[in-house]
Amino acid sequence: MASMISTNCAQFSGLRRSSPTQSYSQHVNSHLRLVSSRRPRRSSSVVAMASSNKFFVGGNWKCNGTKESITKLVSDLNDAKLEADVDRIEIAAQNSWVGKGGAFTGEISVEQLKDIGCKWVVLGHSERRHVIGEDDQFIGKKAAYALSEGLGVIACIGEQLQEREAGKTFDVCFQQLKAYADAIPSWDNVVIAYEPVWAIGTGKVATPEQAQEVHAALRDWLKNMSQQTLPLKHVLSMEGQ
Repeated sequence: MASMISTNCAQFSGLRRSSPTQSYSQHVNSHLRLVSSRRPRRSSSVVAMASSNKFFVGGNWKCNGTKESITKLVSDLNDAKLEADVDRIEIAAQNSWVGKGGAFTGEISVEQLKDIGCKWVVLGHSERRHVIGEDDQFIGKKAAYALSEGLGVIACIGEQLQEREAGKTFDVCFQQLKAYADAIPSWDNVVIAYEPVWAIGTGKVATPEQAQEVHAALRDWLKNMSQQTLPLKHVLSMEGQ
């Protein structure tokens, strides 16, 4: 579902396109060396729309991709004709460490991401939660540190199948949101990505109506929360595959 570059995987998030002094292809290929299967993989994607009706689109290759496939992808992106209101295409990351870099084998620091030009990082993805074992509070701390260092955060939330079937969708999502809210000073530069985790690999499909039901509840929760503690400026709803 929602995610971006990880410790070794690349992705692109799209708001609007800028005019970099260096081509996007040169920038990516000069910094990223990706090794994975050459077989085509299904990528994840996320699409978000803010109250201003501006879309945020992200594509995720997880732990896949090669220099060859990324070069072609970037070439296609550079050749694409974009709508007039597409400002920029940016590179993002699928994960970052909870604090300043150091002796943390296997992790990637916010400082390293900034150094190669990343502007965003995905945190709290379902695979980081349920495969790696990151908990809500740890993810909140990661988000706080990334924001403090100037990165935008794609803050993932979502319920598993057993949680949905038990009627705990809102409880789970609100608990995950609260962990972010308790850790970050503001929702500025945060995109909230709702993942219906229960629809991944289960044979079940999340309908637009089901996603919008959760989106509406999230907006209400955020509105109430922001009135009490946080200056809420940007609430984006997000869904993916």
